[in-house]
Amino acid sequence: MPLIDSIAWIEFAAVRSLFCVRLIPVQHAAHQRRVFSVQEVHAKEEAAKTTYVCLLEGERLVIRFDMGMARMLMPSGDRVDLYQIPGGSGVRFSNGNMELRGKGIELALIDDATGTQSVLTQCAPYSAPMPVPKR
Repeated sequence: MPLIDSIAWIEFAAVRSLFCVRLIPVQHAAHQRRVFSVQEVHAKEEAAKTTYVCLLEGERLVIRFDMGMARMLMPSGDRVDLYQIPGGSGVRFSNGNMELRGKGIELALIDDATGTQSVLTQCAPYSAPMPVPKR
């Protein structure tokens, strides 16, 4: 382990012991070490509780429900925001072009322009991967 990494771990241990805060070191995309606090990890876990992964015609679709909105990451990589609208039982979100409706994890996506409805399959809560410290 290079000297800089050794110093970083010593500083990490000192901060952890001084503040009694559990910190989780992870490898950053730019190969720089980043330390997440327990609060940051907890926030990511909370966000994951309102995020679901489904299959849309066999491709992965991610939906995050947040404050009257359904934010979707489409299989194409496009981001789509839908806004909650009153519905009977269940959920209903629309942006005028697309509509998401259903009950629980039984959801359907409707293209308002064509009127086609696609049933979302294998919907399940998203489980966020935990950061892994570099050794």
